[in-house]
Amino acid sequence: MDLVDAERRQLLDTLLRPFEDAHGRPALARIRAWLEAYLGHAPPAPADPARKARFLFLPGLAEDRIYPRSRFPWIEGLEARTDAIRAEALAACGEEARESFLHFGEGEDPGDYLGGTEPRWEARFFYRDGRRFESVHAACPATSAAIEALPLVRIADHAPEICFSLLGPDTHIKPHHGVTNTRLVVHLPLVVPRDCALHVAGLTHAWREGEVLVFDDTWRHEAWNRSDRVRILLLMDTWHPDLEPPEREALAALVEGIGRFNRA
Repeated sequence: MDLVDAERRQLLDTLLRPFEDAHGRPALARIRAWLEAYLGHAPPAPADPARKARFLFLPGLAEDRIYPRSRFPWIEGLEARTDAIRAEALAACGEEARESFLHFGEGEDPGDYLGGTEPRWEARFFYRDGRRFESVHAACPATSAAIEALPLVRIADHAPEICFSLLGPDTHIKPHHGVTNTRLVVHLPLVVPRDCALHVAGLTHAWREGEVLVFDDTWRHEAWNRSDRVRILLLMDTWHPDLEPPEREALAALVEGIGRFNRA
């Protein structure tokens, strides 16, 4: 284990150092502090017990639960394409084309994640774990053009994660936490029946068709569809707006490096 730890430290230090050399150590101070904590096996954690990052928590970023639109200048452009995106979603998300949003491992109980009489959370993916699905992009050219124009999180084998998300009637996504606060979750609601909402650490937000929502999923959150119709939205992620470009580039390199190391 000592050898593994030494090799991990050398690899990740080698990945971060070129960014420090190019931009100066102060510009990467937050990333270096997180890396040192990660390598010391005591990474920073949120102070609020309602938050939890399952992998990477970076201190020093704004801690909003739901973020103001003004922080994302691309929102209005995305919303302007709602009608075209909705039309493609309705055409592309037939029963035979959907897949489960969640993948369950051996011994995992779907009931720990979803509630309802016959809970269904399904998706049609444009990207999953960074992998691009060309057939979906070809079938939905307006949506593809809209998302490719955005500042996507691009990390090999990790991001982006973009899909049409379909929450079935009488389905409850139970309270849970996300992976990291370095990226935020974006929803463009396309089809919203009555009594559908997202709850984020004390705040309840009822989706409105064509109005983008951006939230930090490291806050404890849940969602529900208590209607008798399917709720559909375009789901994606975006970098936290407090991160500077060198920090984003360094984080992408480090996360890719950690993934390669763990698979080796």
